[in-house]
Amino acid sequence: MKKTTFIILLFIPFLAFSQATQNNAPWMKDNNLKKKGKLTLNEISTSAENFFKTIDRDKKGSGLKPFKRWEYHWSHFTKSDGTIAPASELWSAWKQKNTLNSTSQNNANDTSNWTSLGPYSHTNTASWSSGQGRVNVVTIDPSNPNTYYVGAPAGGIWKSTDAGVNWQPLTDYLPQIGVSGIAVHPTDPNTIYIATGDDDAGDSYAIGVMKTTDGGATWNSTGTIPGNPNSMNDIYIDSANPNKLMLATSVGVFKSADGGGKWTSTLSGNIIDLKMKPGNSTIWYAATSNTVYRSSDSGNSFSALVIPGFENSTRIALNVTPANTNYVYFVSSGNILKDDGSVKESNAFIGIYKSTNSGITFAKTAETDDIFESSQAWYDLAFTVSDSDPNILYVGVLNIWKSVDGGNNFSKMNNWSSPTADSYTHADIHFLSFINGKFFAGTDGGVYVSTNHGAKFTDLTENLAISQFYKISVSKQNSGNIVGGLQDNGGYAYKDNKWSNYFGADGMDCAINSLNPDNYFGFIQYGGSLYETADGGLTRQGSVGAPTAETGPGDSGGRWVTPLVSNSKGEMYAGYSQLYKLVNGNWSKISDHF
Repeated sequence: MKKTTFIILLFIPFLAFSQATQNNAPWMKDNNLKKKGKLTLNEISTSAENFFKTIDRDKKGSGLKPFKRWEYHWSHFTKSDGTIAPASELWSAWKQKNTLNSTSQNNANDTSNWTSLGPYSHTNTASWSSGQGRVNVVTIDPSNPNTYYVGAPAGGIWKSTDAGVNWQPLTDYLPQIGVSGIAVHPTDPNTIYIATGDDDAGDSYAIGVMKTTDGGATWNSTGTIPGNPNSMNDIYIDSANPNKLMLATSVGVFKSADGGGKWTSTLSGNIIDLKMKPGNSTIWYAATSNTVYRSSDSGNSFSALVIPGFENSTRIALNVTPANTNYVYFVSSGNILKDDGSVKESNAFIGIYKSTNSGITFAKTAETDDIFESSQAWYDLAFTVSDSDPNILYVGVLNIWKSVDGGNNFSKMNNWSSPTADSYTHADIHFLSFINGKFFAGTDGGVYVSTNHGAKFTDLTENLAISQFYKISVSKQNSGNIVGGLQDNGGYAYKDNKWSNYFGADGMDCAINSLNPDNYFGFIQYGGSLYETADGGLTRQGSVGAPTAETGPGDSGGRWVTPLVSNSKGEMYAGYSQLYKLVNGNWSKISDHF
């Protein structure tokens, strides 16, 4: 990997106070939480567990997995009072580390020689949902159609100069950094802005907007953003005046007239989408979870739109198209209520709304089918319109659905559990967009592109080292034998310098038989299933379910990351509420404590 030098200005003035949360999650809207100031992780978890008691938590797409990933990640960043440490503490520690490393004594003693093992590519040997890591955003350099950029929730920004065949990291020597928005200068490809953080899942800190003027060799922070947002997403450069920027954040829309030196608020609220009328920077559209806004003065002010019959929305995704610049669409998720006013279904599909007069009025389309197939639209909801036909629309939550009649009827075009199908993309769709006639999808498993409106997707994730490992285990006999568990991308086995994806779901704790370096074991979430390979991941032997005594209504087994170890005799042990030993393909309880 290319080593890059970074110049980082002092982050502390704008990093000190924001708290990592999942802004769009339904439990964050609980009135008891709203009354409190800074929240503890336990308070958020309690609110989430109360929410999941009201739905089928075990249903695919319930939203439980995105929450549990978030909870587990931030459990490692809690302070003594139970709150999540602010970004300033991470950056302060990083600065201290750099100061220590700059001394001659420390440099002289530093003999480390780390090499990234990826995975940069893999063979899908037995996974039902093959992928490598989540992608939040995709952008193409306006001055070079073969230069692509992707932003990952914790893996920073990556660049390809050959249309997605090879990738190089541009933020490799910063602490963990999420990227949810990318803007490239229209004529100077060396000037790039990134909106930091993870706008969908809250899996990384937001540290403001960062800017490079040398193609990513060095990065500087831009000006302080009032309100200290904990997430941000869309960022735009005005092609007519590249010093003018527009930014959507968790605390509002911000505008800069000097290349990010100063940011001015033009709309308050948790802005989860921001779109410009194609070719006309005087007209802008913005959305919170339940309101659509329009600006007709270059984003200096916004007005809320009154849309008859539109109510109970919990998330909105907007889109526009150069195929007809007067068309504006949005899709809404929301709560379906019972007769008594209580919530019957959360984050369900509410409808597609269409405007043919640049957002002045909207009308609901005829589609009423469940095109979300889940209740996790708070976590991922993507929406786009073809750039060649204003009546072709795509919505993605669990899978991707397509309409060819302006949103009146949708058909399902792929399936998350069919990895060999031409139209396959990994489950959980975070980004959909047409750029230069190409259809891009950013998912929990990586980035995909189609040149025929989604009939066939090509996976561009190879050479992107953006996997999020929960745990790894290394063979005692051979350091080249490794097994690991990936967030939402299953079990990964490394042997002979190659990775194999040998099971799906969330790959968790794992172990290698201490007597056999090719015998790998790996858990999915809650220790719900244990998968085994006897040949370093080339094939999968089978699976063992969680012990019956550890499961029941609302109980899938052990902890989210259930412990798994192998002893010196090659025997496998798991830690549920009791200690279990794997005997002849079954779990045998060997402890009896309370």
